[in-house]
Amino acid sequence: LQACTDQVYPLTFHFRNGLAICRVADGIFKNAPGYVPLQMHSNYKEADYPSTFLPKGGLSLAEQISAMAVQISDQRFAYPDDLIGVLCPRNEELDAVHLGLSAAGLGDSITRANSKNFEPARPIWLSTLTAAKGLEFRAVHICGLDYLHRMGGAQKRLIYTGVTRAKTALTLYWDKSIPGYLDSAIQNASPPKAPVTKKQIFGKG
Repeated sequence: LQACTDQVYPLTFHFRNGLAICRVADGIFKNAPGYVPLQMHSNYKEADYPSTFLPKGGLSLAEQISAMAVQISDQRFAYPDDLIGVLCPRNEELDAVHLGLSAAGLGDSITRANSKNFEPARPIWLSTLTAAKGLEFRAVHICGLDYLHRMGGAQKRLIYTGVTRAKTALTLYWDKSIPGYLDSAIQNASPPKAPVTKKQIFGKG
């Protein structure tokens, strides 16, 4: 394309990712050489769709799926014309998610991206992190994050790709542990906790 024109105009702003999503993404590549923070150039309209980020740790995979099913049902009501993405590091967890969400009554709304049975008209798309590049969703759920470390040297790039598939709402799920860089990104992106008061420590005087 460059060979077809005399002048190139680099685009400065992006419009897809809400600020809550940008904070998580920027935390993943914090201090990486040459990385340009998404927050700096976000032109997402927060007033129209306020963005949210929810970290949900300490849940077994079955509990992750149950929590996800409730939230997806609410999101289908809030965003009836938009897609919802469910991403996992591995197909093993994605298979379990498919079964669990189907059992929760969402089966008729689910499709598997990059599969022979892909049905784009269905609003809930399931995908691995590896296959998620190029997709975008109003809301994204990434579960089974205990297995992220098995993705080797590509794991940062893959989770960054998964996080930035979300426009408005992002939820991350894991059971026991996630990589330190992701934990740090989550801590930086989460709302600060209210300071502890004397009343909370000592109770009523």
